[in-house]
Amino acid sequence: MTHEEMINLKDEFYSEKNRVQNYRQIRVKYYPMTNKRNARLKIYEPSRFSGDESHEHKMKVWLSSEMNATIQAWDYLRKKGFNIVGRANDREETIFFCDNWCKDFIEVNGQKRDI
Repeated sequence: MTHEEMINLKDEFYSEKNRVQNYRQIRVKYYPMTNKRNARLKIYEPSRFSGDESHEHKMKVWLSSEMNATIQAWDYLRKKGFNIVGRANDREETIFFCDNWCKDFIEVNGQKRDI
């Protein structure tokens, strides 16, 4: 690919017509009940760039049903002010896509970040 083709591709990527939105990913992992612990859920935001060490997470105790845990995590995030615009699943986690940036940035623990 030539330099000019790369520039054109970049312009096309950022054009209003083709603009790919950038969202935060909040991951939710369900941990089933064991002999010593109740079922629980880990809610966290992975690092976004090299050097970002803010692996903030919140562990909660939930009902034993995995479906109920995902719904409760959605409700928790929504009540904390997260603007959830989509979700996805992989083998072990649910991923919520949120559009909280700049002055609307909220930490996973529900605290607003001062800018």
